[in-house]
This record gives sequence, structure tokens and C-alpha cells, in this order.
Amino acid sequence: MASRWILAVVVCVLLAGCGGPSTDGGTGETTQTTSAERVLAPPPGTTTAPETGSTTGAATGGTGATAANAATTNASTSNATNGTAQTTMATYDKNVGYELRVSNAGPTERTVTVRVVDANDSTVTVEVSVDLAANESVERDLDFPSAGTYEVSVEVGDASATEEWAVASRDPEDALSVHVSEDGEVYLGFVAI
Repeated sequence: MASRWILAVVVCVLLAGCGGPSTDGGTGETTQTTSAERVLAPPPGTTTAPETGSTTGAATGGTGATAANAATTNASTSNATNGTAQTTMATYDKNVGYELRVSNAGPTERTVTVRVVDANDSTVTVEVSVDLAANESVERDLDFPSAGTYEVSVEVGDASATEEWAVASRDPEDALSVHVSEDGEVYLGFVAI
């Protein structure tokens, strides 16, 4: 008995043109569409999810450990239509790459220690010591776990300097520049990349 009922429903669908809830059964002058033919336009003002996660970055090429640039994928679901959800994907690099430029003027060898601390929670993000010969300059890459405000402190012997650094999420616009003068004074600033 049940198989006859199923067969009757299948015959009804095939012969009568029952198109389901997206059509009116094929009567009149309407255009039938199937769910496979529907096209959803992207929602206006689509946004992506903010960058998440926390890892510890490190200076590469210095005495600190190096951190691999892992990628994170964030998804946001928006615009539910006819039981369908459209998902927008965005991929972010977890670590944000910046440059550290250190120069030593004069005939004295010096060790420059750079420490970068998250201004919100005082977490040490980067700590690197650079040994410089007389009149030597070096460049290092710095990786930050996320965008934000960081406090940079530099020590050379008894001299020190501290500045705040606003780190953007992508495309760094400036590099951290540390200069030690002949008489051992520390100058901390930012130079355009």
C-alpha cells in the first residue's frame, strides 16, 4: 500500500509539473526556476570577521626565537535567504611583519637591547639583543601577533629610550629606528618604509 502511495506522488510530480514552493505548479505565464538555477548576489557592504588569535612573535635573525607566519582563516555568515546561508571567507596572516633598524655611530662596540611590550596587557611581544661593531648598522624583521599599540624600550648600557608604536594590521608604513650616537646616547624613532 505504501509503495502505491509513493508511486502516485512521483507520477503527480512528473505529470502535473509540481515545481515545489519556488513555482506555482507550472500554470499561467510564470517562469519556473529550480533551486539549482537560483543565483544569490553578494550582500551589500559585506564585511569579514576580525582577526583573532594570539601567538607570540619574535625577532628573526636576533637572539630571540623565531615564529612561523601561520595563516588564520576567519568566516562570517550573513544574509540567510530561502534557507541558504552565504559565507564570506577572509584569510589573515597571524603575524604582522615590521622592520627594526639599528645603527651604532663611533668607535665603540655596543649591545642594543630592544623590548616591545603590548600596551594593553604588558605582555612581552619581542625582545632582541643586537651586538654592533663600531660604525655598524643592521636590519631585523619583527613579527607582531596582532595589530595594536605597543610600547618600545631600548637600552644601551646606562642609556635608554621609550616610545609608543601603533602597529597596523597590514602594509607597515614605518620601521622602528634605533640610533646610538658616538657618546652613547640613544635615539628612538620611526622611519617611512
